[in-house]
Amino acid sequence: MNKLDEAKRLLGPEKAVFLITIDETGKPDARAMAIAKSEGPTLWMMTCKLSDKYRQLSKNPECLLYATDLEDTPSYMELRLRGKIELLDDAESKAAVWRDDYACYFPGGRDDPDLGVLKFTAESGTLQSQAGKEKLAI
Repeated sequence: MNKLDEAKRLLGPEKAVFLITIDETGKPDARAMAIAKSEGPTLWMMTCKLSDKYRQLSKNPECLLYATDLEDTPSYMELRLRGKIELLDDAESKAAVWRDDYACYFPGGRDDPDLGVLKFTAESGTLQSQAGKEKLAI
């Protein structure tokens, strides 16, 4: 198994990552996010279009995703992916990532006017494990 395949176990649909954006003052702002869908170097997440992160990303799409598996101590890994987020608001994107358990945040379902989709595309990455640190070819 190559390093990129190893890293993918941290990025499945039931996993959470930390999304770090840059706020209006140039300072980092971090929050946990659930991954709704992943394909290769692209990850999709859902958010409220009224949130700070949505506003920050509309001004600066550059961000970092951080994932780790603290529960699997013998094979501990941490992953940092740098890339850009595209803000999506179309019905097709919302339908592709919608899960019914998101209804508690978006009572209007996938048609909720406040629902936005974040499409993250990784441009570079670093995987660190007990074996050392390695740059990832994305």
